[in-house]
Amino acid sequence: MTPMSACTTNPEGITMSFLTRGRNQRVSLAAGPTFIPEQYATLLDVLGLDPAATADEVVAAVTALAEKAAETPESTGSDPAAVAASAPTSVVIDAETWEDIKVAARLGVTAQTQEKRLAAEQVVDQAISLGRLSASAREDMIRKYNLDPDGAVAQLSRMKAIPRVEAGHALDGNNNQPTGWVR
Repeated sequence: MTPMSACTTNPEGITMSFLTRGRNQRVSLAAGPTFIPEQYATLLDVLGLDPAATADEVVAAVTALAEKAAETPESTGSDPAAVAASAPTSVVIDAETWEDIKVAARLGVTAQTQEKRLAAEQVVDQAISLGRLSASAREDMIRKYNLDPDGAVAQLSRMKAIPRVEAGHALDGNNNQPTGWVR
């Protein structure tokens, strides 16, 4: 007997063809997954195949994909650089989490700005207490410190103490009595 071609339709509505060896001979189909048209179209799209691709082309594409996956070394899972390189470049998060991240970032920037300001104030206030800077120049020096901390510290170090003794009074250094006065 010569093989004959036969067609049948499965419960999902997919028409399958197969060869029979003779009349009234029962052919059992191997148990396996069946695809609905949308699933098959998605499979073709993912594999990058033409919608008119044959089953052999689909099997060849899946086999090539499996071989490619088998060729990649398994050590990439433990190498942080390889994991980072294979990671997606964008991540999808929900809106609430994104808002929390933005609030935390704003708080971090504010804290960093305050920390820089406090460091500048400490240096400038110390220079004022040592008499190297007048209080009226405090804000200007804080601005200079924020722009260039090392340069501002060097400038403050080079400054000499501002004389704070009132000019015009001739006081004796020993007993703080005015000198040159007639009594």
